[in-house]
Amino acid sequence: MKTLTVISPVFNEEQVIEAFYTELKTVLASLSNYDAAMLFVVDRCSDRTLDILEQIANVDPRVKVLSLSSRFGHQMSLLAGIDHADSDALIMMDSDLQHPPSLIPTMLGKFEEGYDVLSERIASRSTS
Repeated sequence: MKTLTVISPVFNEEQVIEAFYTELKTVLASLSNYDAAMLFVVDRCSDRTLDILEQIANVDPRVKVLSLSSRFGHQMSLLAGIDHADSDALIMMDSDLQHPPSLIPTMLGKFEEGYDVLSERIASRSTS
């Protein structure tokens, strides 16, 4: 079985982090060919995001939380996550639900086809 780590940089996401976790957990549970883990990289939040994630990690062994000592920014949070992950496949996904976890099986399908790097982008945004 292959391993997968979903790396999510987090900054002041207390309003959506539980919903993101729930959606991500559901998608990862549907993967039969991967032993999947979640790595949340907390970029020195000023809200309760870290507390919420630590509570989740205490009950879900697939969840790891990396808390940065200072505010380093999105890209450095991703790099820290990459440095701490040891999996066959890594998926970097923002935790604000703008990147839907439902895309993970499609990305893994491309990975299985031999693609090394995939990038998803939003094709259009409604401006209503």
